[in-house]
Amino acid sequence: CGCDSMRARSEYRRADAADADRIARQEARAARKIAKKEAKAAKAASSEKSDKAPPKVNKAARAKKLKKQLVSRGYKVVMIRTKDDVNISNMERAQKANKTSDICIRLHADGSSDSSVSGASALYPSSSNRYVGKLSKSSKALSESVLSAMCSKSGARNRGLSQRDDLTGTNWSTIPVTLIEMGFMTNKSEDIRLQDENYQKKLAMGMAEGVDKYFGFK
Repeated sequence: CGCDSMRARSEYRRADAADADRIARQEARAARKIAKKEAKAAKAASSEKSDKAPPKVNKAARAKKLKKQLVSRGYKVVMIRTKDDVNISNMERAQKANKTSDICIRLHADGSSDSSVSGASALYPSSSNRYVGKLSKSSKALSESVLSAMCSKSGARNRGLSQRDDLTGTNWSTIPVTLIEMGFMTNKSEDIRLQDENYQKKLAMGMAEGVDKYFGFK
């Protein structure tokens, strides 16, 4: 299985030049959205008056904790990245995952213009997705299992599942895939929790239990 891109064995999905260009543009737009979201979160955090700012945590640290939990349960885990600064597109991440794993788990932190919004959610492709519609049912099952167990273990608010057909990392997958939004970095208290080692461990333990459930081990 693959974390922050733990993904699995299958063939490369091919697209014609038009599709490749469209997906490249889509990926660029997504990257800009993420950059704006992170900039907004950083601005909100800097405007808060506090004697001690929350520590900066490597985003990949959460994925490493999940890997540790999964390996302890006997899974072979493939990490697409082990640090934040990597020069690899979402399309390339999906392609690498397709060759090495049975499922793909993508870990993210959410953002909102409303700083009171909190909770975790999971994104998966719809059955009408022109590229990966056939993965909708299995991806939904994976999303539901992982999100439910993670929220149960950590106490995070479960915001439920959402269908998304505009995610490059999803649309290039040939294996069941879920994008887990672990919480909102634009919510001050939740952002602090997401940077807490013990809370990260609970999230990882919960997600690992969800993977067990998906494969029928629980």
